[in-house]
Amino acid sequence: MIDTALKKAVERLHRPPTMKILDPGLHRFLTRWWARHGEGRVVPAELFFGRRMNVVLPEVVSEQIYTYGLFDDVVSWLAVTAVRPGDTVLDIGAHFGYFTLLFSELAGPSGRVIAFEPTPSTYGLLKDNVSPYPNIVAANLALGRECGEAELSDHGLKYCAWNSLAKESRLTELPPGVSPRKVTVGLTSVDDYVRQNKLAPGLMKIDAENFEAEVILGAEHTLRTYAPAVIMETGSDAALQAGGRLLEMEYQVFVSEGCGSLERWSSDLASANARFKDILFVPPARVQQIVAG
Repeated sequence: MIDTALKKAVERLHRPPTMKILDPGLHRFLTRWWARHGEGRVVPAELFFGRRMNVVLPEVVSEQIYTYGLFDDVVSWLAVTAVRPGDTVLDIGAHFGYFTLLFSELAGPSGRVIAFEPTPSTYGLLKDNVSPYPNIVAANLALGRECGEAELSDHGLKYCAWNSLAKESRLTELPPGVSPRKVTVGLTSVDDYVRQNKLAPGLMKIDAENFEAEVILGAEHTLRTYAPAVIMETGSDAALQAGGRLLEMEYQVFVSEGCGSLERWSSDLASANARFKDILFVPPARVQQIVAG
């Protein structure tokens, strides 16, 4: 089962440093080392659930996917916990498509995944990675509270995990020689996209680099009508504001310390936002299902 495969991949990820050097094998170790001296190299990676995708070394997300077949064990676990067969999933900030492919596997042939990625260069690799799978649609769009165009800070493929529409990036200090360029990208809202494409989302994953509040403000009709669960990157003022809107809709907060862990948070949202990098927000109708699972 996919949760067992995830636990095995996480065990490899958390081995002692000496074992982690030997674990990937000499070829992977040398490939990673060599790529760190260049501007970016596209290589194939085998994911823990059997699918393959291309990644860019030495980009930080790509290195973990290439070496261990997964990225972010907490979000991967929250996905396994929250996605049901047949779900429609909105992957907002899809990057190269690791979570898109995981959602596709979990939702199954009767499900559907919409992968939103605004950065043109990142989107190109995402589209190639998801093209073999008929239940995935890739959209070269940013999501916010309105429709039109927006200006995105593009750090290049090597640092694309920190590309953002927000004025302040989560990348607090730029590496030497890195100067983000401004790119104009298409912008829509969750509500508009859902209405135009007649979707009924069961889950939204939001990794929008300080733009989370704007995404939620553009998704309120969808949230109130379809009550999807929400996996959201936290730890910022924007995420705290977005989470506050979800609490106003009676969503409940679930947190995880890692694979196999899930706890309903009983304290205030600000403390969860400060402590956890990602939070699962669950609508009232699905709380018992999540608890039982």
